[in-house]
Amino acid sequence: MAGWSTQRHRTRIVMWTIVVLCGIAALIPVAKFAGTMATVYRLRSLRHGDARNVPYARANLGSNSAVIRSSAASGLGRIGARADAAVPDLLLALDDASPQVAAAAAWALGGIQAPQPGRLQPPDKKVVDALIRALDHPDGEVRRYAAYAISLIGPKAESAVPRLTQRLDDTHMAYMAARALGEMGPAARSALPKMAALLRSSDNGQRAEAAVALARLQPLSDETIRAIERLQNDEVDFVRNAARKAVQALQSADKPPTR
Repeated sequence: MAGWSTQRHRTRIVMWTIVVLCGIAALIPVAKFAGTMATVYRLRSLRHGDARNVPYARANLGSNSAVIRSSAASGLGRIGARADAAVPDLLLALDDASPQVAAAAAWALGGIQAPQPGRLQPPDKKVVDALIRALDHPDGEVRRYAAYAISLIGPKAESAVPRLTQRLDDTHMAYMAARALGEMGPAARSALPKMAALLRSSDNGQRAEAAVALARLQPLSDETIRAIERLQNDEVDFVRNAARKAVQALQSADKPPTR
């Protein structure tokens, strides 16, 4: 009987050991997930100009988690120009295997390189060239965010005009290509015919963005002006509003300067 009791006791110890180990194993993924979410929350809480957290965000660009890497890139973009030390890291992230990370890196590079009051140096040519290459990325979201980043940089990225013009045929990002071209100034006038064609697009965003962008690239042909004016009666509310904004810009340009 004593032997039997001892065997039962050992069996119970083994069973409870298994239960405890299974419980610990079940908690490890939960703890890992909680840690990931805590890091993501901190990265997504970074604020403009918060240079103190640049090293933290840069370090997390090397995480094994794509969610953390994309959050780190976005965080650096929100910090803005004061995160310029992270530009080399973001250029590497632009080639990340995860489209989510690459898109966030493109967005961040635009935020960091965008013109700032009192900032005299031009944008980094490596950044502009990398964003132009990203316009050919196989993932549509990466292409779209690359165009958005270029729009933030503006005329200093005019070397992107030919590729942006070609991307006006890209249904996923044509509206963003139009927006970027509208920020380029005279260098984008070669794109006017293709941009004017977007005024007749079945895509609401393309019509709206094309109208506003074209108004920035004056002078326009009478036919293009009439097409923009007709959009003031578009069936879609935000397209009408965009057209009205464009028409106001056109009318302001026609007014003689006041003395």
